[in-house]
Amino acid sequence: MFRYQKGGDVEAGTSGAPGGAMGARELYPGMTEPPEMWRALIRKIYIILSVQQLLTTAVVIKVRAISHFFVSGALL
Repeated sequence: MFRYQKGGDVEAGTSGAPGGAMGARELYPGMTEPPEMWRALIRKIYIILSVQQLLTTAVVIKVRAISHFFVSGALL
């Protein structure tokens, strides 16, 4: 199927010859979506995860019972 080849430009989607020169082939030949769409998807996922983490941290800090639970060592 697909073999790893050293060299090429992973971000450009080529492998083989460095820099996408002659002899380079597509890294994912079946991928028809533009790279901008994939970058937007990854950015959206990271934004969602960051907001979730911030909200969780805010809730833990705001609700005294939760922060007391973690500080008291009740898990041990």
